[in-house]
Amino acid sequence: MNAGRGKIQHKTIGDYVVWVETLSNNTIKRYSKEQCEFRHRDSIFKNNGDIVLSACFNFPAQSSVISEELKAERIQFCKKKQDNSAANFGSVFRESSEVLMNITRQLQIGTAKVHFSRKTNNWLLKEKGGTYKEALSAIEKVEKLHRFFKKDIQREVIVWD
Repeated sequence: MNAGRGKIQHKTIGDYVVWVETLSNNTIKRYSKEQCEFRHRDSIFKNNGDIVLSACFNFPAQSSVISEELKAERIQFCKKKQDNSAANFGSVFRESSEVLMNITRQLQIGTAKVHFSRKTNNWLLKEKGGTYKEALSAIEKVEKLHRFFKKDIQREVIVWD
């Protein structure tokens, strides 16, 4: 998915990739960084069917003091912005209506065991005993709500059925 600091920070994990190895049709393939076509929340691996096996990274050298400061900054950011009160998908939709996502939370679309976070607008939480079917149902209901109101929505999670 090319995780990172987002568009504002202009930093993603793909910035540091040297190569990626995948399993493709029972064959191991190696892609250079350029062949991976990394973009914000995207790469060729999102749709090509390959399974990523390994990757080689080249991170710039930095002092341990700077490294600790950056880790502490990221941890604070995550505590403030992300809901880790239960197992979660992270971001479910790449694009959605903030108004409809707020309605989704108010309507409590989902179940007691699988529901959208009250803290993080676009995160689906899975409590103990929650199932894949419940998660998929909640995602599909939110997509139907968006279609009904003619609002754009684009899934970020990839569902393998």
